[in-house]
Amino acid sequence: MLSLLLDEQISPQVGPALSALQAGVPVVSLYDWRAGALTGTDDALVLQGAAEDGLTLVTYDLKTIPPLLVEWGVVGRSHGGVIFVDDRSIAPADFGGLARAAVLLGSAGGLGLGRPHRVLEACLTFVRRKRYRRLLRFLAA
Repeated sequence: MLSLLLDEQISPQVGPALSALQAGVPVVSLYDWRAGALTGTDDALVLQGAAEDGLTLVTYDLKTIPPLLVEWGVVGRSHGGVIFVDDRSIAPADFGGLARAAVLLGSAGGLGLGRPHRVLEACLTFVRRKRYRRLLRFLAA
């Protein structure tokens, strides 16, 4: 099972909502993780720290994270995985919707275990280590 790190665009309230829907899902907010020391810092530091702690980043950041992942892929640098959330599909203020989508994505196999549910493919995309081609196709769509 993945351990999730909620990026700073995601309210810390999503963690308890996700845990209420799916007991045992390890989830921590960037605001609480490492005493909030990496809040507002460079994305590379967050991704590196998440990888060190075995965490998969959950983020709405479709502007700065994808180019960073491509850069890391070119040099063979790995990370702990990223789940991208599209704010046109799930509003940042929809804590319950985001939590339900994450649970459905995991149960439908979208966390690297198989093909995700079709509806969720438009909302959440999971990028495992070195799956950069899939990321590029997602961004081009």
